[in-house]
Order: sequence, then structure tokens, then C-alpha cells
Amino acid sequence: MSFPIYNILKRVSGDAPPSDYEAYYPFNGNTTDDESGNGHDGVSTLATLITDRLGNADSAITLSGGTDSGIVVAPPMLTALPCTFTCWVKMIGSANRTLITITEAGTNNDYLLLGTNAGFVRAQHKSGTIATATSTTLINTNVWFNVGGVFRANDSRSVFVNGVSEFTSVGVRSAVANIDVFSIGHLHAGSGKIRLYNHDIDDVRIYTRGLSDDEMLAIYNSEKP
Repeated sequence: MSFPIYNILKRVSGDAPPSDYEAYYPFNGNTTDDESGNGHDGVSTLATLITDRLGNADSAITLSGGTDSGIVVAPPMLTALPCTFTCWVKMIGSANRTLITITEAGTNNDYLLLGTNAGFVRAQHKSGTIATATSTTLINTNVWFNVGGVFRANDSRSVFVNGVSEFTSVGVRSAVANIDVFSIGHLHAGSGKIRLYNHDIDDVRIYTRGLSDDEMLAIYNSEKP
């Protein structure tokens, strides 16, 4: 795996987010490309390039929320814990929406998910039953927020808003099984794609480890407007 020299130097200095991501979708002029160097390009539907939080044209996307809206990567870049999902979002409304998930397509029986409900952020682990960590900060204010879910073990999932851990759920869940798809903007279920996200999203990062609190804060501090 290779990374830009700039990112490596910034990481050593402690100023940049960790660059050992397994997948990274900055949406710089495209709606599908993984720029980690690991080849996890997706297939996008009803995704439109927009100006990002820093004022750069065609450097973020908005999803329509239509029936097939979202980005799909299959096979997924990871199938088990530990892992971390992070992204930037701008949204309004309070519906139950999916930002990032790995799941067993067509069944909705097992998944790890970063999403929203009632304007709050949720990190969820489902294996039979669901364990959820929910933020205390409302993010449905039509401004950009950095959000994240850190899944360090079967008994630990934490939700982050703007680099700060707001809640950790410690309910034990079985290891997820039969994971076969990664998606942005929706959750696969037996009835099709559900919980469709219909707002703005950018800089989606996937790590195959649980990032530390300091690393999550570094992501926010290095990229905030």
C-alpha cells in the first residue's frame, strides 16, 4: 500500500489523520473512486458531485434518497471487527438514515452501521439483536459535521461527533457473519435498499482497526472548515 508523501509527513508530525485506511472516498471529481490505493472502487447510483465544506467544486456528493440511491462495493473491504467508519455529513430532517454499513446483503441479519435517527448519530452492531451507541449532539442543522463509529470489539462500539466520543455502548453481540457488501447511503435488506440517505456526504474513510480517541480528533482537526 502506498500513500502520498505529504500525508505521511503530516501523520508523523501529528497534524493529519491516520493514513492507514483500507478505503478512502474523497469524491474529488468522481462519485466512486477509492483513493487508498487498495482498489475498492464502488458503483454509484443517483449521486451528484457538489461543492465541499471547504468551497472546492465537485469535491463532495449529495445522494437523492431514491430507490437505488447510494454507493455499493462488493466484495466489501472488511468483513469483521475491529473497524472504524468516518465521514463528513450535512443534513436536515430526522428520519432513520444509513451513512456507512457493511452487511449481509438481502437479509439484514448482521451488520455494522453508522447512521442517523431523529437527528442524532448512531453506531450500531447487529447480530441477532442490535446494540447502539447514540450521540448527544443533534447534527440535522444543515451544517457540516464530522461523524464516526469505532467498533473495537464485539462488546464495544463508540459514536463520535466532531472528533469527540459522545457515547460507548458495551452490550455484547456475536461476531457479524456472512458480510458480503459495503455501502454508502443505504442498508441492504430482504426488501431491498432501506434507510436511504438523501443529503450531503464527503471524505468517507474505512479502517480495519479501532482508531483511538486522539486519532478521531486528528481527523476532525485536520479537515474542519
